[in-house]
Amino acid sequence: MIMRSTFSRLCARFTAGCFLVACANGAARADNSASSYFIDDFLKNSEFSSIYASMVQFFPKESQIFQEQVHMQALQLGIDRSDRYTNAEIEQLKRLLSSELDRFYASHNDYAYNATDAALRDVIQSRVQMIKSLQGSGNDCNTFLIYGPKSDMINTDIPYNLLTTAASMNFRAMYEGSIATTNRPRSETFSYELHQHVTSGMSEAEIALISSPDINDPQTCTAFIKFFEGIWRAQGEEAVVFRADLVSMMLQ
Repeated sequence: MIMRSTFSRLCARFTAGCFLVACANGAARADNSASSYFIDDFLKNSEFSSIYASMVQFFPKESQIFQEQVHMQALQLGIDRSDRYTNAEIEQLKRLLSSELDRFYASHNDYAYNATDAALRDVIQSRVQMIKSLQGSGNDCNTFLIYGPKSDMINTDIPYNLLTTAASMNFRAMYEGSIATTNRPRSETFSYELHQHVTSGMSEAEIALISSPDINDPQTCTAFIKFFEGIWRAQGEEAVVFRADLVSMMLQ
């Protein structure tokens, strides 16, 4: 038997937060306070709007709480009304929204465990696409995998359409799990057969990188792509349980 940590310990670091892109420099003047602009304009009319729209679609009540929390935090930043937001202020707002989105995922991640397998596969596939978009970018891909997209250590250059797709898949999986009428069984161990199936086509060196990823090894990115694709491809109920376990931990 293969302990769950063999598969999931380091994959859990690949969290789902920080789905943000830079707000346009010199944002338009707000009619109200900076925090009011942030809620009413940035959430609904900026590039972040599609991510926020997915939250509203699947979690309408929680999205209102999300707005209120962001509003309160923005007030605490002390940014007053101004003709143009400075780059520093924009970065503050981006970090604030990223932090609150991470908090939302962490408080709803366990719902994803009971999502349909189709929804779980979509979440994993969206991660694979983001990883692939960073291939060939030096250590950016490895850093993204090891520290997670919410890490302040990197500024990833993932295409925005991949970020919005990933967010939508995350919200859908959490929503589906929240309305599930039955609870999926859990397992603390996974079989050697599943391990063999997931890692089929991977070299021993690549498998070792899953357990002990090396930020300086150019094969780390490729190894994780193969690993996630193996998880996506695996068949059987045990594989579904593992996907559920992995996705719920990815959203912590």
